[in-house]
Amino acid sequence: MQDIKYCERCCKKISDLNTSDWYSHISIKYCQDCAEIVRKEKTAARVKELRKRKKAKEKEQLEYIKLLEAENKNLRRLFLPTERGDGNEQTEAGTPGLQSAVHML
Repeated sequence: MQDIKYCERCCKKISDLNTSDWYSHISIKYCQDCAEIVRKEKTAARVKELRKRKKAKEKEQLEYIKLLEAENKNLRRLFLPTERGDGNEQTEAGTPGLQSAVHML
C-alpha cells in the first residue's frame, strides 16, 4: 500500500498514511476540488442514462397502447353491429353500446 496518495485527476497529494486515519486513506481518490467535479460528472451520467431508459420505456408503452387500440378496434368491428336499427342505445361517442356484444356471447 502506498504511504502517500495522490489525486487521480490532478495528481495533488491528498493523503499521507502517517498523518491520517487508515480508512479515510484507503477510500479517498480525489482532492476536494476534483471530488466535486467527479461527483457532478457521475450525476450527469446517471441522469443521462435514466432519461434514456425513461424514453425507451415511454416508447414501448406507446407502441403497446397503439397495439391495444388496434385490437380494440378490431374487436368492436367483430362484436358490435354497425346498423343502428337493432335497438341498441347509442353512447355519447356515437358508437353502439356494449350490451349487444354481451348478448352475442
